[in-house]
Amino acid sequence: MPSKKYIVDLTPSERSDRSKITNKGKTAAYKINHARILLKADINQEGGGWTDSKISESLNIGHATIERLRKRFVEEGIESALNRREPKKRRPRIIDGEKEAYLMAIACSETRRGKSSWTLQMLADKMVELKLNKIVIPLLEDSSVENEYIRYEFLKNIIPISEKYPSINFCFEFECDKEIVMDVVNNKDNFFITYDTGNFTSTYKEKIDHKELIYYFGSKIKNVHFKDRTFNGETKHFGLGDTDFKIIIDSLKNINYTDNIILQLARDVDGDEINYIKNTYQKIKTLL
Repeated sequence: MPSKKYIVDLTPSERSDRSKITNKGKTAAYKINHARILLKADINQEGGGWTDSKISESLNIGHATIERLRKRFVEEGIESALNRREPKKRRPRIIDGEKEAYLMAIACSETRRGKSSWTLQMLADKMVELKLNKIVIPLLEDSSVENEYIRYEFLKNIIPISEKYPSINFCFEFECDKEIVMDVVNNKDNFFITYDTGNFTSTYKEKIDHKELIYYFGSKIKNVHFKDRTFNGETKHFGLGDTDFKIIIDSLKNINYTDNIILQLARDVDGDEINYIKNTYQKIKTLL
């Protein structure tokens, strides 16, 4: 097996400081994970540094994340390795409701080129034509992406398309292992997360720490879906489920989130949808 190119060698004080981070309850989850990786990879500890495979198995973190962290430690220093890298730039929003509805209609229409359905490549071509800059890709519920391995491979297969269209932001909505998704998302400047409040509330089957999760995703959140659900997955009217919107909004403010918030509501108000939307919007405004 070839030797590692990027070696983590912490000083005693650096090990002490990183150990303190892993024991702080209020520290962002991603920073705790980075500190744990550095501690386990450190060649100066008793017994030497752990292999990437052993670290991955111990922390349930992808190999690519561990390799990338070692490289950043060597090339940029310990603080860079510990913290999340900010996106290089923010792209202006240029999509409106009319264009979004048009693109959805295209995706549901008959295709050209002899295809049975619209491919992501074809939709990306159309987005460039319409001057759109964001597409949301769901990896959940009735998606044909059925398990973690297939999701990971699917994400990797989108990379060539994303490189061809650097002006398009690819936003992934998911309810699977966050490490698997972030392992890919962190490697691309135009890969982002769609934070669906209802999906995350119901996925973990217990009181989820939205604050910790939002800090973990940080600047990689590009879309937010406001939806209320119970822990068992039932969609509820806004405020009647188990989703803590006050904590979510406060956490989004703390990471300086300024992008889309999309309201998704329960569908049992036939004949009074407009008033239902207005009343829900007023409830949300009281939290902002």
